Amino acid sequence: MKSRRYLALALAALFLAVFAFSARAIDPNRMASQYIHDRWGSARGFTGGSVSSIAQTPDGYLWIGSEKGLFRFDGLTFRSFPQAAPSTLPIGPVQGLTSDALGNLWVILQSTKILRYRDGKFELGRDEAEAGITSATTTKDGAVLFASLALGPLTYDSGKFEILSAQNGPTNYATSSSPATDELNTRRS
Repeated sequence: MKSRRYLALALAALFLAVFAFSARAIDPNRMASQYIHDRWGSARGFTGGSVSSIAQTPDGYLWIGSEKGLFRFDGLTFRSFPQAAPSTLPIGPVQGLTSDALGNLWVILQSTKILRYRDGKFELGRDEAEAGITSATTTKDGAVLFASLALGPLTYDSGKFEILSAQNGPTNYATSSSPATDELNTRRS
């Protein structure tokens, strides 16, 4: 009988401990009707279809990559970027987006080409960046890391792409004497 009483007290204490402090996901001083929920679809100007990635640049724009191309959202309207101006390269389906600490927007196309958007212009990736870039991410310090099908991990520094190797950090591909192998640790700290 005593064991049941202790069990009941333990369960009551556990119940109070769990539910004594309620977690709040929204401001408790606001009513639900004070929150705004908008849906941005084709009726509101977004004609991009399925979204594959979203990134925000330091200027506040949201960039949306989709099966139908690249779009920029300013909070009110969507702007489509059908080609990479000033060149005439059609952008097409976007596989990934990321922005870096310098304000660049990196656009990875489904074709594994890469574009950099800076100061209102697109630049097509050259040299190492032509080797099948499939994804990109930003590190804590704002540097961008790229995954290349042919060369492995790359970074972009001082206007050039560099292959990351475990032996000596980033290496300039043009001056590297040995290709990267699968045995190398490619972790960047």
